[in-house]
Amino acid sequence: EAWTALLAEKFPAKTHTVVADQSAGPVRLTILQRKRSKLIKVEACTCGDVACGIGNVLRNKGCAAAFLDLKVRYDKTSGSAKLLVISAHLAAHAHKANDRDADFHRICRELLPQMPSQWGSHDLLDCVDCCLFA
Repeated sequence: EAWTALLAEKFPAKTHTVVADQSAGPVRLTILQRKRSKLIKVEACTCGDVACGIGNVLRNKGCAAAFLDLKVRYDKTSGSAKLLVISAHLAAHAHKANDRDADFHRICRELLPQMPSQWGSHDLLDCVDCCLFA
């Protein structure tokens, strides 16, 4: 694909690793890790998606998501973090604000069973250290 080729040109395999590459209709989420990063290392990644188009079946709207287990180093200490990255395409225009709100809650609800079981929680946003929703 053109997108993958462009990424490979800008982030060559010699220096970067593709950690996540998930599609959901027109939404594409690609996460790359610099191989020699001294601050963050992706230990594990699980991908998911939710359709939000017509009848919540069509993939003209929706999201692609990545659940990332990170090993983080800061100064002389290290730890772990759970990061959720969601790339979404939702309904446009001001009069569709209620639809977008409903889709946000539906995305959170439907991503929950796609989350790695070891993250454990009954609320998607309670179990992550950081969530990026774009």
